[in-house]
Amino acid sequence: MAITFASSADIIYYPVPGAPVDQGTVAFWMKTSQVLANVSVASYWSGSSRDGYGFIMNNVANKLSFIAYGVASQRVLLTSTSNINNGVWRHIAAVYDRVGGNSNQLYIDGALDVSVNASAGWTTPSTNYYFNLGDSIDTFWGSYVGDTAEVAQWTTKLTADDVASLARGVGPMRVRPDALQLYAPQVREIRPVKMDWTPVANVAGTTVGTHPPMLGGLA
Repeated sequence: MAITFASSADIIYYPVPGAPVDQGTVAFWMKTSQVLANVSVASYWSGSSRDGYGFIMNNVANKLSFIAYGVASQRVLLTSTSNINNGVWRHIAAVYDRVGGNSNQLYIDGALDVSVNASAGWTTPSTNYYFNLGDSIDTFWGSYVGDTAEVAQWTTKLTADDVASLARGVGPMRVRPDALQLYAPQVREIRPVKMDWTPVANVAGTTVGTHPPMLGGLA
């Protein structure tokens, strides 16, 4: 199954106590034909869109960007070379490194799409912030209209082979489970299967949709 976000009122967010490690990976499936520009698909940053990262969909260019900010300015910008806004399921993965000068990568459908070195070190919110799906916690970005599924975050940089396995339909619980910090398959039960922070999902709106079955997943 999947979760469908249909309006600006639809959002799922998970409380996150404390910052993640310097290196990590975020991955999920998404499907959209977005009509609004610059919408927040998923994010973990402060209320001013700083200190952390976000996945931003732009319907004009039909591209998806992974953006990481420090307090002062943008540190990482990875924009897909392919059209993500095409109404079919796409697998997205960002392998990030918060240390200045280190490499960050955006994978689309299991293949490395673009990489860039962080211009400087960047941080993430320290307390009382959320991992958000469907909308941001501030009003700067628009609201995502579309579907997400198999959302996961690891406290390590997955390899290219790991990401390719996820894109082939292997469930996150079968890929580096020792470093899996969050796994929200987004079946009928909104709660995540695995979560290293408070296991409560805050939900407004949303409906259940469908997506391709996962090997070792719950869909």
